[in-house]
Amino acid sequence: TCPRFSPDGKRIAFLHREMPGYYHLNELAVMPIRGGKKHLLTAKLDRSVLDLHWSADGRRILFLLHDGVRQHLHAATAKGGRVRQLTEGDRVVSELTLAADARRMAFVSSSPTRPGEVHVAEADGSGEKALTKMTPQLREASLGRTRIISWKAADGLQIEGLLVLPPNYRK
Repeated sequence: TCPRFSPDGKRIAFLHREMPGYYHLNELAVMPIRGGKKHLLTAKLDRSVLDLHWSADGRRILFLLHDGVRQHLHAATAKGGRVRQLTEGDRVVSELTLAADARRMAFVSSSPTRPGEVHVAEADGSGEKALTKMTPQLREASLGRTRIISWKAADGLQIEGLLVLPPNYRK
């Protein structure tokens, strides 16, 4: 799913799922448009890839990676190898888009205390800045604290969730 032509039009990047089903992960794959062997760029990761965009020079592919209760922007070299995280923090990064020259990007950043705001950054993740303040009234609101909790499922898989405590909660 999510096929994207490389800037030179010679390759296709797409999301690949070896076995269909909810519990199986989307991996980032690249292959020549004329066919041939597909290269899985995120096979070593145990996280699911969402959305993808090529860099302007076609050397990297930017994508969103779901990790527990967080979601961040990452980049992989298009020929395989290194995957680098471009955003950080206890938040969800979504709605990724690149400028026409693919040198800058915009995305939505949200957390339990800061609903979605539009951010911009360079395509390497540097220079990030929030453009909007759509919910300034939340600065005055009494919000509950949010904690990330984790537990092991019956099959041994580590699961993360959010525990939201009431405002002014005390033990």
